[in-house]
Amino acid sequence: MAAGSVFLEKSKGVVRDFLRTVVLVDDRAYLEEKPQSPQPSSLINPGKQGGDSAPERVQTPLPSVQSESTTKVVDVSPVAATSNDSPSVPPAAAPNDHSLNGKAVIDEFAKVGIICAVVRPTEEELQTLSGTLQRVGPTADVVILDWVLYENKFGEKTLELIETLAASSKAESGRARLIVVYTAEPNLADIAGAIRKTLKRPELSPTDDPFTVAHGGLRVCVYGKEGLRTTQIGLDRALPPKQLPDMIISEFAELTKGLLSNVAIKSISAIRSNTYQLLARFSPAIDPAFVTHSTLICPEEAAEQVAALIVSEIQEILEDEEVGEATNFLHIVEWLDDRIQDGLTFNTTATLNIAAYRSGLVHLLENGTGTVSVGELFTDHTEFSREVLKSKEKASGLVRKSLTEILSMPATVSLESDASLAMLMSLRQRYKNPPPALTLGTIVMRSQGDVLRYLLCLQPVCDSVRLKGPRTYPFIQLGTTDDPNSCHFIVRDKTELRFLTIKYNPYLLEMAQFAPNAKAQVIGELKGNDVYFSASDTDATFRWVADLKPAHAQRVANNFGSTVSRVGLVESEWNRLGAPKG
Repeated sequence: MAAGSVFLEKSKGVVRDFLRTVVLVDDRAYLEEKPQSPQPSSLINPGKQGGDSAPERVQTPLPSVQSESTTKVVDVSPVAATSNDSPSVPPAAAPNDHSLNGKAVIDEFAKVGIICAVVRPTEEELQTLSGTLQRVGPTADVVILDWVLYENKFGEKTLELIETLAASSKAESGRARLIVVYTAEPNLADIAGAIRKTLKRPELSPTDDPFTVAHGGLRVCVYGKEGLRTTQIGLDRALPPKQLPDMIISEFAELTKGLLSNVAIKSISAIRSNTYQLLARFSPAIDPAFVTHSTLICPEEAAEQVAALIVSEIQEILEDEEVGEATNFLHIVEWLDDRIQDGLTFNTTATLNIAAYRSGLVHLLENGTGTVSVGELFTDHTEFSREVLKSKEKASGLVRKSLTEILSMPATVSLESDASLAMLMSLRQRYKNPPPALTLGTIVMRSQGDVLRYLLCLQPVCDSVRLKGPRTYPFIQLGTTDDPNSCHFIVRDKTELRFLTIKYNPYLLEMAQFAPNAKAQVIGELKGNDVYFSASDTDATFRWVADLKPAHAQRVANNFGSTVSRVGLVESEWNRLGAPKG
């Protein structure tokens, strides 16, 4: 791990409040030491059976036993070394001791408020271990795996488990997941290399951490157990159980650290800590009143209102917790310095060194692109302003066009970053992938022969439910452009970004009829990897692309309504052109 920055340390604090569950899988884990018999200091020759004479004492010293201060005392009998019947008894010690004091690990995580579950599979249970992890994995924030499970000396089973967890993370829309391999094997870098090969990751670059494998939202780290005998670089990675929680928090923070991700994590923590207050607001005592309310309007509309009501309460929790403060100016500067520490570079010149570049950038981030602040920027940070902003008049446009690129690593991802934020703010995310319904704000691709075009549905929500038969839906056309700086909406159609413009012309309005399903709505049908709405009055196909957030969809409808309601007057053109705007 890189040396900690201020931003990383604050991210670790956010993670510390968030993490709740860890699952540890180790076939040599034990929960307590087996009681040890008192060690005699000498051997005693017994007397004759039934005799009266005292036994002869022979002063022969016994082999010494290693102190508990160095390693835990373990049972080295043949039974303990081979049997899996008693999980409370540690297995025999090896040259590099593969046993793990599960109780110590559980206790250390408990001290920081994290629940750790220890899974010690039998050899027969290895066959079903992947299925077990698939069931518990979604609820675990972190998974810790031993590398050698029974005779899988080359980590075959562990690699299979990592592949399974990586696949499930991808299926869960790329969820962030931390996996730690915690092993007594000495070749930690070789283990990381095997994981990198299994996950088909590129070869190491000179700046990469040889013990860490990054794979999308997955982060796999390799650490050694306490007492690991290996090279010095390996010894730096050998941790006792008491250091596991801090290591887990640090590695998870490296995986999730970011301005917006920190806010998201703080939000989840805030909701968790206010769970019972939230439940109290929705007491069963108000159920009769809700049923009356539902009866007076209609059950479908009341059901939609409940989600909005709960969202409003959650919003109040987040506002009271001031989670947005994690993106204030001070945090932005700390974030910037963290990125510089991680390798962010600037296009410096002979007259604009990195310190002056950072200073001008910080001034810009704090004060924005207003006329006064830009004037101060050109006065106080002349070289930065001339090199980066070029001119006072063009400053705002250049910031919009170039600032994301300046702050991105590598710079080529800047468009993807801008587009992702735009889509986050305007498009609805389908977290559980339910079949989408055709309603206000639905964007579709209409195909008929070789004619393809994007359409936006304008059907009001209230006219999209409780349908008793086929209903006609209105659509306005959407154009496409190659210029991401001049579009109304950005969508990801399959794997491609599409930059869409709205054609508000009433004469371009399209109509198509759709039949409802058993739920009295027009619901999309999955065909292959795509979702389609089946029209009943045309052979054109309507492939679902995205859904606008309700407020964005309503704004489009309002703008279209304003276009339709334009009033044509007989008036003086000379007077109209000179009239004040607004």
